[in-house]
Amino acid sequence: MSRNCQTRAKLDQAKVGQIVMEIALLGRNGLEINKPVVRYTLKNLEGEFAGLALLAYMHVGFRMFDPKGDAGTGLDREYEAAVKMRRER
Repeated sequence: MSRNCQTRAKLDQAKVGQIVMEIALLGRNGLEINKPVVRYTLKNLEGEFAGLALLAYMHVGFRMFDPKGDAGTGLDREYEAAVKMRRER
């Protein structure tokens, strides 16, 4: 999660919005978050990603737009821990 926060900090908000929407659309059919061998690609972000990584990216991106919002990912505690670690650096 911490790495996701760092990656998102380097992108402008419009690009983050595109990535979050792309992940959300991909996730409509379900993401295999418990099978790291299943990989996904995005048009708006280079690389191949496991489903859990995409879920984390979506959560971080969502929180950039609405820091108090509920992204519905169940990753709130992990996100808060990553933010705290980043602040302590």
